[in-house]
Amino acid sequence: MRKLGMTLLIIASMALLAACSRESIIGSWQHDEANVIYTFNEDNAFTLDIGQGQAQRSGTWTEEEDGILVLSHENGTSQRSEYKIDGKQLIFTSPDSGSVSNMTRIKKQD
Repeated sequence: MRKLGMTLLIIASMALLAACSRESIIGSWQHDEANVIYTFNEDNAFTLDIGQGQAQRSGTWTEEEDGILVLSHENGTSQRSEYKIDGKQLIFTSPDSGSVSNMTRIKKQD
């Protein structure tokens, strides 16, 4: 019985460590093919800084489930994307069209 308890404790510790080490979307990301910077804040606000003299756009973000991000724009529209963080890369995939957008982390918020 004691061996089972230790095994369960080790498994729980490993699960907690894995959850804590998961990369966070919080910070700023430069779109790899467009002059756009996405910034995701801890308070679930986001901004899109679009280059070429266009205004900054903002809204809120939520993680609908693990790996699904919903961006709710201030104009009332929203977009749902699968996302994955791989090192300094953020990859958005549209579940509808399958189109992929790649971004590179430029600033990590503490």
